[in-house]
Amino acid sequence: MADKRAFPRKAIEAKVALVMDGRKFSAVVIDISVKGMLLEFDQPLEIEKCLQLNLLEHEEISSCILEGQIVRCERREQGKFVVAFSLLNPDDKFMMDALAYIHQGKI
Repeated sequence: MADKRAFPRKAIEAKVALVMDGRKFSAVVIDISVKGMLLEFDQPLEIEKCLQLNLLEHEEISSCILEGQIVRCERREQGKFVVAFSLLNPDDKFMMDALAYIHQGKI
């Protein structure tokens, strides 16, 4: 089955802090693209809910605050949840860092 994503993704190990409805959470980033992230979370999150995400310092992607919307939430076997997060208007610095990280070593 062909991948129909508009942007390529790459696995990454990074932590994020989330703020939704004034509540704070933490999650782990599984993969990243210039327009979204896949997160591992310990509870389900409501689809279409908007939230703020603080990507904590990563060696190749600068720490930044991003806004986005939850587009998918699926339960994993270990009791964790995989949450697909679509970015809303990511800033240029994040996009450049993400592009460089995703395409590193490719000509």
